[in-house]
Amino acid sequence: MQQSPETLLNLLKEHAQRYPAMEPRDAVKLLYQQTFGGGHLVTYEAACAEWIEKERTQAPAVSQPFESIGGGLLRMHLGNPAIDALPSALLARIFCVSSAQPRDGMPAFLEKLDTLREAARQNFFAFSLETLDVYLQEYLAAGCPMVRHSEAFNRAYRPAYRVIDSRFAAVWPLLAPLWEKAQQNGRFTLALDGMAASGKSTAADLLQLLFGGSIVHLDDFFLPPKMRTAERLAAPGGNVHYERFCEEVVEPLRRGESFVYRVFDCGRMAFNGTSDTIDPTGNIIIEGSYALHPAFGALPNEPMGNAGRYPIDHAAFLRVDPELQHKRILRRNGEAMLRMFETRWIPMENAYRAAWETRLAPFDLPVEEENA
Repeated sequence: MQQSPETLLNLLKEHAQRYPAMEPRDAVKLLYQQTFGGGHLVTYEAACAEWIEKERTQAPAVSQPFESIGGGLLRMHLGNPAIDALPSALLARIFCVSSAQPRDGMPAFLEKLDTLREAARQNFFAFSLETLDVYLQEYLAAGCPMVRHSEAFNRAYRPAYRVIDSRFAAVWPLLAPLWEKAQQNGRFTLALDGMAASGKSTAADLLQLLFGGSIVHLDDFFLPPKMRTAERLAAPGGNVHYERFCEEVVEPLRRGESFVYRVFDCGRMAFNGTSDTIDPTGNIIIEGSYALHPAFGALPNEPMGNAGRYPIDHAAFLRVDPELQHKRILRRNGEAMLRMFETRWIPMENAYRAAWETRLAPFDLPVEEENA
């Protein structure tokens, strides 16, 4: 993931202040991890789980579960209670999935070493630029291998962590219950609702990578033009074709049957084929705005209503800080679509959220800052 030299300098300064015992090899290791991830540690998943199980018993207590190393990656500290609450097998799965994602290459790493030299020139570290240059000369001659932390760093901080994809932090509260349900029943069904640009699709893709299974997209149930009356659009959640979703998704799920559903293409304003076959014996993630619409039935923690129970095991609602939401939509959709979101789609989603706040709040997952 590309980042500016200024962003990288700020990250190096933060780590230098947090870990004053850093030596040149520790700074290089930080940049190596940011560039290449943790793939060099992966042999096979079971072995990763065994190493985590052994290491976590000796890990020092750490107050923060995650620590950004930039490039969309985090150090996941094994000594934190939130991390320690998860089984080693799940932590290993998270680590292996993260390590399999595409990363930057050697040219990017060499550019980062130049930025590291600038950080040393500005006296961020206890070591000097001259000391760093001596280390880098030997390191470059050796072909830029992966390195371990220095003895000084190990003595001072006793590091025990794994490098993971930063996107996992946003869905962390979901991981333990989904893992437990999958272990108990062999499968789970999750409904993932949320505000525009809160990361619903990203979270669904990430959870699918982690657990496998199928994704059902609420965007495929865009309300057709002939149904877009003023009365319909004024109703909270009226912007989704919930009648068709009930017919083509909810009812087959209740019966435990395989199903396909028609895909509505909002760009063409017409149906465009069907989904892949959804296997009810596998994990299913229902994602998109209005995924927790009351028309789909009572949630697992609610009394049964006239529509019956929504056939899901877990639900989550992702919200996002408005400033970050604005930034993400602008980057993703451009200026013209941002205005459309602000004048039409976001007010509709806000009305839906306000109408069903008590229903959605117990499953709230805040996303309030952008990971570097």
